[in-house]
Amino acid sequence: MPTGKPARRALKRRRIGQPRPHLFRGFRLICDGTQNCRNRRIKCDEKVPCGYCTRRDLDCNPTDFIVQERWPNPPATAAADDESSSQATAATRPNPQDQAPQDALVPESTYEVFQQVFSVDQPSTSSDLRSTIASDDILTEETAGLLRIYQKGIGIWMDISDRSHTYQNEVVRHSLSSPLLMHAVCALSAKQMSLIQNKFLWEPVSSRFYGKSLSLLIKELTEQSTNHELLLAATILLGSYELLAQPGIDYQRHLYGANTLILSRNIGEEGTLFEQASFWIYARQDVALALVNERPTLTPPTKWPVLPTNATTPVEDHFGKKIVWLLARVIEVRFTTPSDQWSRAELREFESLVSDIDLSWAGLPSHVRGIHMNHALFKDEGLSRIWFCVPSAFMRNFAINGTD
Repeated sequence: MPTGKPARRALKRRRIGQPRPHLFRGFRLICDGTQNCRNRRIKCDEKVPCGYCTRRDLDCNPTDFIVQERWPNPPATAAADDESSSQATAATRPNPQDQAPQDALVPESTYEVFQQVFSVDQPSTSSDLRSTIASDDILTEETAGLLRIYQKGIGIWMDISDRSHTYQNEVVRHSLSSPLLMHAVCALSAKQMSLIQNKFLWEPVSSRFYGKSLSLLIKELTEQSTNHELLLAATILLGSYELLAQPGIDYQRHLYGANTLILSRNIGEEGTLFEQASFWIYARQDVALALVNERPTLTPPTKWPVLPTNATTPVEDHFGKKIVWLLARVIEVRFTTPSDQWSRAELREFESLVSDIDLSWAGLPSHVRGIHMNHALFKDEGLSRIWFCVPSAFMRNFAINGTD
């Protein structure tokens, strides 16, 4: 057996990826769906074992959804280097004053938070975005690294229909003065890293920030001390975390909090620019999950904000929002009432929808449609390659083809 420094390195390599038990002290595992169904992007019947794995004689491995319950014993500090960001992250000990009482019922999701404390009759707050805490007190080496990961990673996807980059810039700026928003951003960033890099390193970090976010969300909803714009943004970020952590047929629970705030604030008619940017992120999630699960959207298209028509709105943004709105209308028509039971009014609405889709496609400028490229490999196979100078335009073309 080899000895010395090379042997220690070999032993270290063999141990990479093995979980350390102390990292999971104070956590509880909740399983929903299976890894096989998630990898193949098919709906899971949520049974144990599930029907897909049973039919194919596969090992049914539930997806781990780690939710912070309490901190009976502070977890040991864990630190590691992230190759992509070169930023050291550490699972630090929780602050004693932040720990939940041992006899308190700690919620496990945003759905439970809103079920417990939200009331549409609570008074509204001022629209002034004042700082609630000094940046020096909330920004650490760990949170700064997670903010950079967010801006270079999932934050780009959040703003795919927003050329003003509200969620990459405004959300990060306000997170420096909002502990709730900061913890929500960090939880989502760490969750994304757990899916693309070392799960056993990033999962405890994401769960720690997520658990703290839920406690802060309860506090803010109860005291109404946070601006509605920031509260909605944090709720959408936490809902996005849950959709990554626990995809499945129960997706409506993850969108419940944002849907409650959107309807109570009447964002469709009175929402600010920040709130409307948040809404269109929520709308994409609502439409995508409604389509996959063959259900109407949680928020009816009639409650959506009016599409901007001013000349300052980039054409890609306008078309992107419009196609999501058209998809929501298609889903409502398809999954609400069977076509053989339509009334005359519903039939006219369907014909109007088809006409709107055709007019939207006909009115697109060429750069949004995409530019055909000559490519020998694709040409030999009878296919064409299309280049989009604006990345969001590709998603819109893909979506509009889904309405056919």
